[in-house]
Amino acid sequence: MERDKRIKETMQKGARAAIVIAVLAMAALFLAEHLQSSSILKGFGIGLMVVLPVSLILMTYRGYQSMDEYGKTMTLKAVAVGFMVVMGLSMIYFPLEAAFKLPPLPLWVIWVVGSTSYGIAMGVQSRTGAE
Repeated sequence: MERDKRIKETMQKGARAAIVIAVLAMAALFLAEHLQSSSILKGFGIGLMVVLPVSLILMTYRGYQSMDEYGKTMTLKAVAVGFMVVMGLSMIYFPLEAAFKLPPLPLWVIWVVGSTSYGIAMGVQSRTGAE
């Protein structure tokens, strides 16, 4: 149980940091549109949005380092599922985009789909591995 608690604490710290970064970035970008001297706020918000994925990567890496072999194997399987979902989305959507003149797919959609599929894969593996 100590292993699970250690991983949970690491992930919670990283998640809290990511939430703070996201809220600060959204607030800065929101205020930048409503204030006249908005270039500093806009730059600050954009900078934080760039840092957000880096903080999530670091959170995942720190959690990965504190896992045992079983946890690392589960994580790598979930990463593989997330990667395959993103590749499938890209390989299906981008040819359709060119053929049917669809609007470009925003990069954040690809990121959200990959992260969501990773999370679902981790949940499914944790659930089936516990039984």
